Amino acid sequence: MNLPNKKSTGIDEIDTRGIKCIAHCLMYPLVFIVNQAFYTGQFPDQLKIAKVLPIYKGKGDPNDFSNYRPIAILPVFSKIFERLLHVRLYSYFENNNLLNDSQFGFRKFRSTELAVLHIKEYLLNEMEESNFSVGLFCDLSKAFDTISHEHLCTKLKKFGVNDIPLRLIKNYLTNRKQCVNINGSCSGMLTINRGVPQGSILGPLLFIIYVNDLTNIDRSVKYIQYADDTNIFFSGRSLVSIQSRVQSFLDSMHIWCRENSLIMNPTKTSIVIFRPKNKCVDTNLCVTYNDCRIRIEQETKFLGVWLDEGLTWHKHIKELNSKLRKCCGLINRFRHIFPFKTKKLLYYALFFSNLNYCSLVYLTASNNHINTLLLTQKRFLRIMYNLNYHDTVSSYFAKSRIIPVTKLLLYNLIKIFKLNKHLYLQQHIEHLSVLRTRSIQYPVRHRHTYTVPQIKKEFSRQRLTYIVPSFLNNHDLSMSYAALVASLRN
Repeated sequence: MNLPNKKSTGIDEIDTRGIKCIAHCLMYPLVFIVNQAFYTGQFPDQLKIAKVLPIYKGKGDPNDFSNYRPIAILPVFSKIFERLLHVRLYSYFENNNLLNDSQFGFRKFRSTELAVLHIKEYLLNEMEESNFSVGLFCDLSKAFDTISHEHLCTKLKKFGVNDIPLRLIKNYLTNRKQCVNINGSCSGMLTINRGVPQGSILGPLLFIIYVNDLTNIDRSVKYIQYADDTNIFFSGRSLVSIQSRVQSFLDSMHIWCRENSLIMNPTKTSIVIFRPKNKCVDTNLCVTYNDCRIRIEQETKFLGVWLDEGLTWHKHIKELNSKLRKCCGLINRFRHIFPFKTKKLLYYALFFSNLNYCSLVYLTASNNHINTLLLTQKRFLRIMYNLNYHDTVSSYFAKSRIIPVTKLLLYNLIKIFKLNKHLYLQQHIEHLSVLRTRSIQYPVRHRHTYTVPQIKKEFSRQRLTYIVPSFLNNHDLSMSYAALVASLRN
């Protein structure tokens, strides 16, 4: 019943909505069939057939096959089997701490924002110590489609998945077939010999298990992984010493990719040298992968966030502001047609969703950068209330119950530390913040609970180790959530 209500159908032409309507009739036969699969280790062959729809990407020559994205649709009953198998396999790996901590993709309580936050805190810490940090942003070509079934089963066996469970997963991967459907016409069937099923529930979990041992290449570096997006960070005083470490790592990774039937694309892989503004690059960093030189860039995009070499967030805010202004222009065309409720709904759906994405990461930028977003936010408020360009809108934030972007960071921290549904995020933030309780032997006028570290350099104010203790000391969390949020709107 938790499956999404999609109209798309697999090769059997059965959609999710139809299954839900007769779920009470199918329940007992399904229980019997699923139990038989778990007892015997045999996955039904009819549920291994995928219908592939080629979707045009929207750019490039429509007659070029590479400009189409293949979307595989599996039978609905296959997803029911996979959900039950996923629950058991995932809980086994999580309960036994078998997945490395650097992997954030397809795991509960680990978001894209947390992945970028870990990168930000690591880089700021190294910059505070006046170190260079070289970020290697790897691109694995068609990673989900090149996995070797034999290697995957070998790795599962090493993790303790044996006997019937291993036989069931092996049977789930083998003898899979697919056909291409265009305008209702299907091609012939072809057997899939490699990769995990696209569009499946179990496939992403099998992939992160497959690449789980990537961190064994070099334990001295920092890894941040989100599914097939793999980032490695090297730090040190001198770029000369870092260059030899990066080259050694790339040579080892080339061997690892070859052994695991994966392909890293060096033309799409990039390097960014993170450093403080006053620290100059004293050498030309030159590293190669399979005799192809890795290009050096001043900024790169990871999980929708632009990371620049000085962590100023200038590029990210510029791109975000451009997207928000386009949204304002679109709504402005119909400002006198849409009612207020519709415009407010569009604000949260189109404007705020982009503004709030990874806000814990980029909202620590300078006031000049944040004010550009505030001006665009005010523009949307004028559209909502049909105001003129020169009309002030400061009082309309409280009236419309909208948080100004300048206080959005505090608003998110209040949600994290006040609402129980964000408890998992609170634990991660507290871990990154390294909170230390302040012990005072004598009475003082203003007693703070947590110790705020001294700032060595101005960019250190971006670190959670400074932001979170300051927030907890200056805000009374014993107040109600509504009162705390209302104080931000005024």
